[in-house]
Amino acid sequence: MNREQSAFLLGGVVLGLVAGLLLGLVFLQKPIGEPAARGTAEGAAEAPAGGAPPPSTGGMDPGAGGAAVMGEVMETLQRLKSDLEKNPEDVRALSQLGDMYFDAGKYEESRAFYERAVAVEPGNPRFMTALGLAELNLGQPKIALERYRTALDLSPDYWQAAAYAVIAAIELQDRNTADASLARLRALHPDFEHMKELEARVAQMGG
Repeated sequence: MNREQSAFLLGGVVLGLVAGLLLGLVFLQKPIGEPAARGTAEGAAEAPAGGAPPPSTGGMDPGAGGAAVMGEVMETLQRLKSDLEKNPEDVRALSQLGDMYFDAGKYEESRAFYERAVAVEPGNPRFMTALGLAELNLGQPKIALERYRTALDLSPDYWQAAAYAVIAAIELQDRNTADASLARLRALHPDFEHMKELEARVAQMGG
């Protein structure tokens, strides 16, 4: 599964990596994809531009362009970590570091930064949902589902959490929760372009 196939929206500003809603039929394969747009949700801090490039293939020399991008990524990481040294509760730095580590496939590190972001802004549904996504990729769908439920309690119209709740319920083989989450997603975002794929996945679970 490539980056473009795995991308899925949480809402807001893209960190310069991927764009749009690209859930598709592969969304249940590991790793479960990071949202394409992770920045501003209502009540969330706007994420600055930046991000990590897709991994290079086969250990080959990425060339001058790739080296330049990697240099920019390292510079961004150093700047964000420096910001946290000055202010450990810098929620923008915490959020962007969580996003960057997620993009690099380092879900433990990603989860740690999202946990810190949630501690600073416990009422932020975007951070709560991002934390759940990291946990989903760490093989903890039950915990992830609770994060999505919390996000929806915080913001009942936050449809992205409902969509991820469907995915977590499918992984748990919890048909009742999958049906309920799918119904909520239909109510919140009936025009979601990948609704058919989600419905097909839930239907495959059986009774």
